[in-house]
Amino acid sequence: EENRTVHSVGVFVHMVNTAPVFDSKPLVTVLEDADPFLDAAFLLSYQQGSTSRTEPAQAVTFTVRQTTQRQDLFFTQPSISSTGALAFQVAPSKYGTALFEVTARDNGGRAGGGEDTSVAHSLVVVVELVNHAPRFTLGGNVTVWQNTGNHSMAGFATLLSNGDQEEASQHVSYEVTLISGNALLLAAPPAISLAGELSLQLQHDAYGAARFAVVAVDDAGTAHGGANASAPLLLDVFVL
Repeated sequence: EENRTVHSVGVFVHMVNTAPVFDSKPLVTVLEDADPFLDAAFLLSYQQGSTSRTEPAQAVTFTVRQTTQRQDLFFTQPSISSTGALAFQVAPSKYGTALFEVTARDNGGRAGGGEDTSVAHSLVVVVELVNHAPRFTLGGNVTVWQNTGNHSMAGFATLLSNGDQEEASQHVSYEVTLISGNALLLAAPPAISLAGELSLQLQHDAYGAARFAVVAVDDAGTAHGGANASAPLLLDVFVL
């Protein structure tokens, strides 16, 4: 009878890690000077590795890499927690657009040719302008003599600010409205040019006093609760 020896052979099939798969919101929009942002539902879906099998529980880390040079938009740069919540805080008085790439990496390693990092997803963060009203000063009240024709005063209005540091390119004009006094004192309401020059056209033989309200108005509008008109300053005109 033939002698036989039986040996046991163990076969181990090691897991080859597969990268996490997720989907996320591609666009986030906030307002200038907004409160700290938190979106707990930023991830639309998440799969720990291949959908064809179940992998052991793994920890995941999200990386948010900015691909444009607008780091100045943020007081706290965007980050994503392990649960998929997106958080950041915008910098004061800043607006614009920033682009990011988001990836997820698990701790399953790359042994045996495995993959631990997802494909990159694009994220666009838009910080929308909330306009700030311009600020200015006036050169004081004006006194002229009756029947002395037209008058011009350069530098009468001085623009202190277009609103804030990000709004320097805005155009500011001045609106002048009669609020009390002799409506017939002038042939036309006082006018202030973009450069701040005051122009007066006296009415023939008229004299007395008139009070006007002057407002500086920029061209950026009032969207999202913004302000484009300054507080009014008073201008008194006396014709003696």
